[in-house]
Amino acid sequence: VFLWHQIYSVPIVFDIFYLKLTVTLCYVSIKYFYFFLAFIIRRKNAGVFMCECGRSYKYIRNLRQHQRFDCGKAPRFACPLCPRKCRTRFTLKMHIEKHNKLNL
Repeated sequence: VFLWHQIYSVPIVFDIFYLKLTVTLCYVSIKYFYFFLAFIIRRKNAGVFMCECGRSYKYIRNLRQHQRFDCGKAPRFACPLCPRKCRTRFTLKMHIEKHNKLNL
């Protein structure tokens, strides 16, 4: 069965046997109709606030944080065990934990 989606004017292929929906605009395969509706709502509201670098954010506070700490800036936190650098302390902490798991 072939349906036409009204919000995006995107053709949707609906396979009756497997209950899968495929949005051909972004090539997403969604198993259940409920998840499809949630996907459309997220997709419709996503990316309201755009940065010059191309990233988009749903909330302006996230855009401001990106512009203050990430956009166009080199990573600030260096790993003491390897040459990797991270943008946040949390990311560095998770990276160091991976080193510790490898050494066990």
